[in-house]
Amino acid sequence: MGEELTQLPKGKGLILEEKIYPDYSDVNSHGDIIVKEDRGNIEIINQTGESKVVKLPEPEPIVVEGKVVKQRISSLAVDKNNNVYVVRWVRTSTENGYVESYVLTVLDENYNVKQDSRTLEFLDTSWYDVKIAINKNNNIIMMKGNDLQVYVCDNTGELKHKFERSSRFARSLGISGQDEIMIPLDGDRAVEIYSEEGNLKSTIKLPEGHEVRGLAFHYVICKIIVLTYVQKKYSYFLLCYSEAGELETTTLFSKIGDGYRPKIRSHPSGPVAIVRVETITFL
Repeated sequence: MGEELTQLPKGKGLILEEKIYPDYSDVNSHGDIIVKEDRGNIEIINQTGESKVVKLPEPEPIVVEGKVVKQRISSLAVDKNNNVYVVRWVRTSTENGYVESYVLTVLDENYNVKQDSRTLEFLDTSWYDVKIAINKNNNIIMMKGNDLQVYVCDNTGELKHKFERSSRFARSLGISGQDEIMIPLDGDRAVEIYSEEGNLKSTIKLPEGHEVRGLAFHYVICKIIVLTYVQKKYSYFLLCYSEAGELETTTLFSKIGDGYRPKIRSHPSGPVAIVRVETITFL
């Protein structure tokens, strides 16, 4: 079954007028793509291609010390209720010099501020992007590229606990249908699945030549979808796994070079999208 090559299900493709940032994107229950915008705000793109920009509030003085002189979005994610979680790297100027921090801002489904921002003091502020994902309990899962720890927080960003993962430079993070945490191993040739408590539950090994480029759970068909790249074929594939980790189908997604890596995003309500720099494909 795992050797079966199927055609990509006919999804809706959207060609964008402007380039976007797939690494900093997610999808909500309406199929809207929420993505980082050039000026440090967020952009919402619906399935017809219409878009709007939502300006993020400045971090409150009680959250960060001094005057904000530089900031950038490090990650964003959408929960089951369409709340949007945005982590920003912020640099402020104080009497004692520059101070750097990560700040969490949460917006509701209408993109209004839902709660006070919070400084994520447990995250090292070296220049590495943060990966975040929201599980069905609305806990926030966080990790950084230069940090072996996986941080589990409540929906306000307060740290509940942390555990150590096997890989240091994981470029993807996903949540399974069982609310387990999916993280690629270094080298992107396998995916480890952890419980929220940090227990390693299983390991999914990819077929030879495949490298992980994205992870998602398809809530309609209840399958783990791994977006992979095969360098020898200059092609991207969608690998469909059962919840037990058995490979069921291998689907060619596109024959194109690896210059701009796509990301696959899903929402518990059903929408699944593959986000690229200039296109979005809804599955």
